[in-house]
Amino acid sequence: EGAGLSPSRVVVHCFTGDEADLAVLVDTGVCIGLTGFIGISRRAGATLQALDRCGVALLRAGRLMLETDAPFMLPDPLYRPDSFKSCAGSCHGGGNSGPKGRVQNEPCVLPGVCRALADALRLDASEVASATTRAAHCFFCFEAADATAEPAATREQLSGASHRHTAADEPTAKADGFADATDVVQLRGDRAVGREAGPAEAG
Repeated sequence: EGAGLSPSRVVVHCFTGDEADLAVLVDTGVCIGLTGFIGISRRAGATLQALDRCGVALLRAGRLMLETDAPFMLPDPLYRPDSFKSCAGSCHGGGNSGPKGRVQNEPCVLPGVCRALADALRLDASEVASATTRAAHCFFCFEAADATAEPAATREQLSGASHRHTAADEPTAKADGFADATDVVQLRGDRAVGREAGPAEAG
């Protein structure tokens, strides 16, 4: 309330709470981001139980979004896509090991987060992907930003030039047909897609 934002313009990052925690968020009216945490069986029991009660309703109301929380919250191997090793290699120069040799999460694991949520809600993954994509596009105003963005440079124009690569140079960042709101915003860098100015920033 102090920020002057409507609850519908707030998304809670990386929800890992239980049924009581989720009830508070449901009553508040905020959106909820779910990460690879829900695919970690030894840790996510209470969160999955909470989602079992009202997750489908939240999904269909446009209040659930998918995140990876990379490099953290790597889900169980069951939910890691075949592209995980190649994606990790391209992101980290040939390996996906972080400090202390631990395997790190990557944005390319997003489809696994979708499957984990689909399993938790007993829905088809395509429905989860579609609903969470719509929620992210609506919340972050992706369509409006894409409509007003300058045309992207072609690969030929970029070849040999010094250029900091962002998602503005590629089609809208997606993974198997759906976007991770957090990862896409991070990829877009200085474009500040979908961030609504608070009172202190207005004007």
